[in-house]
Amino acid sequence: MPVLSPADVSELMSFGLYGFALSRYTGAWVGMTTLSEVVDSSATVDLAAIHIQVNAWKSPPVVQTQTGHVAPEQHKRWPDLPALRSAPRQQDKLAAVAAFAKVNSIDCRVIDSPMAHIGIVTAGKAHHDLMGVFRRLGLSEEALSAAGVRVLKLGLTYPIDSPRMHAFAQDLREVLVIEENAPIVAQQMRELFKDETARPNIVGQHDALPQLSTRGDMQPSALIVQVAQWLQQHTGSALGIPHLPYEGLRRGQLSGLKPPTYAYLPS
Repeated sequence: MPVLSPADVSELMSFGLYGFALSRYTGAWVGMTTLSEVVDSSATVDLAAIHIQVNAWKSPPVVQTQTGHVAPEQHKRWPDLPALRSAPRQQDKLAAVAAFAKVNSIDCRVIDSPMAHIGIVTAGKAHHDLMGVFRRLGLSEEALSAAGVRVLKLGLTYPIDSPRMHAFAQDLREVLVIEENAPIVAQQMRELFKDETARPNIVGQHDALPQLSTRGDMQPSALIVQVAQWLQQHTGSALGIPHLPYEGLRRGQLSGLKPPTYAYLPS
């Protein structure tokens, strides 16, 4: 089952529409994972921006033309024996997901760098938390790019878009994956790169600084030391990150952190 991970109320709507379109093309159920901070919240949503995004998605015939994908009959049962066709049908649906996502992506490369050597992959609300960390550290997108940092925000977290992930990870020596709860994205990335000679090291936020557990407490105040130390480890003094006392930051209050907007362009 493909899974989408919206980061805020607006994406609950746009990703929901994406899920309908993806399901119709692939014949698969489509899931959505999110946190109570998103589901139990309210926000003003720009419907015009959502309509623009939805109207830009390509139709099934265009997807097939651009990818060469030929969708088999996903719902046909007779005279198939369900048990014998179950595994091939699942693979057919995953191939359809890959084709649809290649043309109609909801992943977004938020920060790019021509000389990138490290990267950060985020999904869901964790992305807003990461951007909150950057703002609190005083790190602009330009400064991060100049220091060789790429940031990719995933909308489709299972299955990850393999070609897009390969393109993102090119020339990177390490990728930090920040996601909610279980390391679903990190595990897929390790599987994707495991047989490649030139592959980046994949670490989750818990691997990057295991003594500071943030599981179940995904907030900028819980991530800031992990991200700061990881950036400092790989960029040295390029970003000018000061020493951070963890306990004080964890108790500190964050305010005025406005979620950013994204242009969903092919990455």
